[in-house]
Amino acid sequence: MSILNPEDLSRGCIHFQDQYRKLNFGAAQKILALIEQTVQVEKVALKIREAIYPRLLVAVGAPQGTSIPDLIWQLYAIYAKSTPAEMMTLAAQTGEIFDTGWKNLAADEDDLSADTLKSFYDSLAFPVGCTFRKLISDNLQLALQALPFWAVTHIKPKAAFDFGGNSGLMTTLMATTGTGRCLLVDFSSKMLDFARWKDRRMGVTNVECLELDVAMSSLPHPFKESFDFGVCTEVMEHIFDVEKAVAAMAALLKKDGLLFFSASFGHYPYPSHLRRNVVFAGKEDDLLRRHGLQPVDASFPFPMAPNQKLYKKVVSSTSTHRR
Repeated sequence: MSILNPEDLSRGCIHFQDQYRKLNFGAAQKILALIEQTVQVEKVALKIREAIYPRLLVAVGAPQGTSIPDLIWQLYAIYAKSTPAEMMTLAAQTGEIFDTGWKNLAADEDDLSADTLKSFYDSLAFPVGCTFRKLISDNLQLALQALPFWAVTHIKPKAAFDFGGNSGLMTTLMATTGTGRCLLVDFSSKMLDFARWKDRRMGVTNVECLELDVAMSSLPHPFKESFDFGVCTEVMEHIFDVEKAVAAMAALLKKDGLLFFSASFGHYPYPSHLRRNVVFAGKEDDLLRRHGLQPVDASFPFPMAPNQKLYKKVVSSTSTHRR
């Protein structure tokens, strides 16, 4: 996907007008398309930061005008009883820490188990692995990652979940913009602990948390077929038992509920992407169909990434299990 840098928008408009005056309509159309996509990206990124910024100010106790990066590092430091500088240093070392830990764990992936995988994620020192700081990504990356949030603002679900949602950025966004009930599911108890704490600090009271292994082993009754929208982005390639995880995820959705899904099964080798899951690459539709989910056409403000899709639950989980 191509967009203009925000600072280039004015120059893009001038270039469009120049080509239009010269009757170079083809060139003018291409420039206009870039401008339109850039504006849509900026609108999505703005909406996200507009929703979260006042909550961050409250959580940190900072004055209006404090930058979002400063708020994130202060939030991390308060939680970890550390300093923003130490949090930034650890975050900068995330790649190295993650890679080293993964090599030690998965020297032979055939020896991996679901328990050792969970232990690996729980062993990571905070804020390593915490994705809440995606808020300080560039606008294009933030907008692409938060396309489900854009969908929520238009679908307006009463209840929504994020399956594998890490520290709960998406659930916090959904919970503060009209979704009455939200559920965060993740395999890291550390991330769920931070998510609960962070939501309390931000005054968010309508997000529940559930560990992934609980969801996969015996989904509590209050959650079964209770949600009309779900999110699962770049999660399944990390999961030890994909079929079981997709079954648990599908069980959360009501019939006719929608799921925003993406996975990178074919992106291997890559730390924490499991070799055993490469078999699902290019077969994501088949995988989800086995659990009652069908791909549906969707219109978004700018092109989705190639692996992002919207699915609809067409049969109840009970019917799926009987087949």
